[in-house]
Amino acid sequence: METKTTAPKRGSRSKAKPSPTDTLPDSESLVRAAANAQRKKAASVIAPKAAAVRAATTVTRPRSTTTKEPATIGFRPTAEDTRILSAVAAEGESNSDVIRRALRALDEKQWRSAAFADMQRLADEDLSDEPDAW
Repeated sequence: METKTTAPKRGSRSKAKPSPTDTLPDSESLVRAAANAQRKKAASVIAPKAAAVRAATTVTRPRSTTTKEPATIGFRPTAEDTRILSAVAAEGESNSDVIRRALRALDEKQWRSAAFADMQRLADEDLSDEPDAW
């Protein structure tokens, strides 16, 4: 009786037993195995160094967590804006400085308006009628 072995079907999990001559690696597979071992060894040495270099060269910019202020604000003055900027600029003062000064004046005007409104709202309040806080 003769037994016939067939190759396993593709995707089949059963494996045919290798013959003793099949278990010996040929020279090409030895070279591939040696090259793979060298690559793995090099990667284990290079990867930590590369990560350290990336960490050392990473540039982080501080970000504001409370406001989202733009780095610059674009402003294209009209002819009237240019006339006003020239008229109110002190000697040697740039347009940016004039605009900053104007913004601060506007902020102060708004603060004074709010303070005046509070003053009018509290005009009838008599603190001498209140019990002492201490």
